[in-house]
Amino acid sequence: MASCGFYRGFFYLKRNAPKKNGLIPVMCRITVNGKVSQFSSKLDVEESIWNVETGRLSGRSLVAQEGNRRMKEKMLRVPHRHVVMTLPHILLDLVKRNRKEMLNILMRTSAETLKDWMMHKFGLKTGVIAVLHTYGETKQLHVHTHMIMSWGGIDNDGKIVIPEHDYVHIPSICKVFRYKFEHALIELFDAGRLEHDFRDRMEFMGFIKKVANKKDWIVHLEPPIQMPEQVIQYVGRYSKRACLSEYKITAMDGENISFRYRDYKNSPDRRNPVEKELTLHYREFFPRLLQHVPLRYFRIVRYYGFYSNKGILPEEYFGQDESEIEEAELQQAESGYENPYFCERCGRTRVYSHTTVTGGGMTYTVILEHCDIHRKKAA
Repeated sequence: MASCGFYRGFFYLKRNAPKKNGLIPVMCRITVNGKVSQFSSKLDVEESIWNVETGRLSGRSLVAQEGNRRMKEKMLRVPHRHVVMTLPHILLDLVKRNRKEMLNILMRTSAETLKDWMMHKFGLKTGVIAVLHTYGETKQLHVHTHMIMSWGGIDNDGKIVIPEHDYVHIPSICKVFRYKFEHALIELFDAGRLEHDFRDRMEFMGFIKKVANKKDWIVHLEPPIQMPEQVIQYVGRYSKRACLSEYKITAMDGENISFRYRDYKNSPDRRNPVEKELTLHYREFFPRLLQHVPLRYFRIVRYYGFYSNKGILPEEYFGQDESEIEEAELQQAESGYENPYFCERCGRTRVYSHTTVTGGGMTYTVILEHCDIHRKKAA
């Protein structure tokens, strides 16, 4: 898989939706290869201290420093790996007839494969963000998942551990992925929830044996990438992405439609594929596109491990770089004043609670609490 060609991210104010207290929400917008995704930073600020050019809060006030710090901490700071798992094309007929069940199995077993492999190989609980894709370059049915897996996790002692080496034995992961999917598919058949044309279970198990012999259980791993910007590139590229961008459509001549695509299969270098053009009649073009419209209420982006709601993401995965912490400590030592964001009792950053506006002159008050350790002890 090729890395992202163009990436840009910035923060901006959502001026058309001010809060009752006069503050304006801060939004984040990410543009990857011409595709835009935006989300709330869950931070509200006063418009007068917002710098449009830099996309940050102006000045060195407590509000500005705390707001800028919170925006930066929205990005995780551990290595991650991009993983792609693809279903064999022999299963596509079952996918078309059992779309919801088969895609649910794919997303679940893909993530479970990575979670179980990390636990077996390194004894670590990992986090996975999975994105479903059902199309290839020519928009034919090509079912696969793009995943971001944290290259590190929590050991049995509750410590954060990053593997010392990057090597992964791909065939072993393919074997686990295939076994988990086949097992889930057999359970679906035995429960009578699989729509099929098999005469009996013996014929179905013969089909499963053919599937097991296929070499199309493809697993692809990219080298570890550092946080935070590089992982956002991948997530922004593969999540909530249109099947075919308008700029790729080159011509609409009568009843025919032409579009550009990248030919990875017949290119000497898969990272620099040859760009070609495909022309289809509209009776073939539209069904080919419409088969990729997600089912209603089907979640194409899912979170597993400690990224899920049931997971526990350690506080150590967030925060500043060591160089930034050292710089902050140096500034505090040189100034002679106490850093309001630093807890001297445990050497950790205090937790931001909220910002209020008091008086007619728009005076800000930043409320800080002790770190989580002292709050838990107090409770």
